[in-house]
Amino acid sequence: METPVIPKARRRAGRGGLSISQRVALALFGRAYIGDMTRPGWMGSLPFYTFRCPAHGLVTNYPTGYEQRLECPLCQEEP
Repeated sequence: METPVIPKARRRAGRGGLSISQRVALALFGRAYIGDMTRPGWMGSLPFYTFRCPAHGLVTNYPTGYEQRLECPLCQEEP
């Protein structure tokens, strides 16, 4: 079974796409697991999470670095 591809335009998540359990996880833990996904050119998949960015609201990204930090992809694109 192939993992879904997350398009660049869907990096900003909306509340309407989250289930009740994901909304609860977002409220309790500050992030909600939305599934394993892959992008074009990747060999495998990574877990993606929805979390709140102070500047951009709800966004979606995967944990990065050794500390597995969740960083806003929209903030990373800004100069």
